[in-house]
Amino acid sequence: MSERTQKGSIQRRALASGEIVFDCYFRDQDGKLVSKRGFKSQSAAQEHLDVHLLQVRRRTFAQVQPITVGEYVTQWVEGRQIKPSSMGAYVSMGRKVTAVLGDKRVSDLKPSDVNALLAAYRAQKRKTKANLLIFTKTLLADAVEEGHAATNPSKSRAIQKPRVVDEDDTGQVTLEDIMQPDAIGRMLDACEESHRCLFHVLASSGARLGEALSFQWGDVDLIAGVLHVRRTCYKGKTYAPKSRAAIRGIDMGDQLIAMLGALKRSRYGDQEPPATDLVFPGRNGKLQDPASLRRGAWARALRNAGLAYKHPHTLRHSFVSMLHERGEDVAYIAQQIGHSSPVITLTTYTKVLKPRRRHAASGVEALLRANIRANTDTRIEQDDAGQASAKSLKDQTAQDGSGSTKEAKYFKAE
Repeated sequence: MSERTQKGSIQRRALASGEIVFDCYFRDQDGKLVSKRGFKSQSAAQEHLDVHLLQVRRRTFAQVQPITVGEYVTQWVEGRQIKPSSMGAYVSMGRKVTAVLGDKRVSDLKPSDVNALLAAYRAQKRKTKANLLIFTKTLLADAVEEGHAATNPSKSRAIQKPRVVDEDDTGQVTLEDIMQPDAIGRMLDACEESHRCLFHVLASSGARLGEALSFQWGDVDLIAGVLHVRRTCYKGKTYAPKSRAAIRGIDMGDQLIAMLGALKRSRYGDQEPPATDLVFPGRNGKLQDPASLRRGAWARALRNAGLAYKHPHTLRHSFVSMLHERGEDVAYIAQQIGHSSPVITLTTYTKVLKPRRRHAASGVEALLRANIRANTDTRIEQDDAGQASAKSLKDQTAQDGSGSTKEAKYFKAE
């Protein structure tokens, strides 16, 4: 039996097992016959036909090139033009996708397959699952562009996107992720002299570890008091920072200027150092490896200070917190730490910045309270028992018709 549309057909077919399947046929924009066989239902065959006939009418149809998910993941990841530090994350995500969907053809993937992928990693943190979905969307979007699939199933409304189910699984920085100033002081006192200036830079500038290890003397302006971030490093090589906003100038305080000035004089005397010399080189004069530094000098400093291990990145979080406590606005903080937008800073540090909101509200009340006292104290007399007589205030209220008596009582200091 054949049910024909204007430019295609769906044919019903019985398999040897007795199962009924549906085959789809149509011609592309060049008149070449294209077929897709074995649909489990007529509606699925019709959906496939409608999608491709629309592409034929728009002259965008391309014959799907069969390839498995595993094969495509391998060639896609290898072809990415990304920093080596990011390649590890791509390889890890690729392995996750391949473990679940590797044997399936890219062209056969459905939204249910993408949901099965996410379900397989439901125990992972929300951020990991969100990154996995982003990876899959990008992967399949490129597969469509390259003719390996007609549609991208990861964009379907049927996809069950990762949700926050635990307040500790938001991916946001919390107070537990921060080293308090007294702990930072103990760490700096306990660290080895050879690394004290580096750790002080991390705590006083908010620079990422890779950025700090890549500082050259040409990046240090002791007169203007600015540290210029122009590069980062990974496994012995330097690269451009992660974004345009990461290329920035960080304001230095007097103590950091003095420490870097002393470090410069101890190495070069009164001479100017070569602009490309590293500020914090390893023993061989080359770039230090961040991983080795974390396991070595950094871990020893925390251990000697009697502190639990935390990643050096916590100093960056602490820098944000201290700037905020000093009253700096979020736009300035975002610029100093290299965020492309204050929105990113607010989103990342919302649990750290939130406590000041009550302080701000209390500050407004204090200002109002002070002004109300200034206007009423001259009209309020205190008796020996400390009771206030509001006669003059009552008279004033009667004259101006205002309800300030209630406000004065509310904002009056205890």
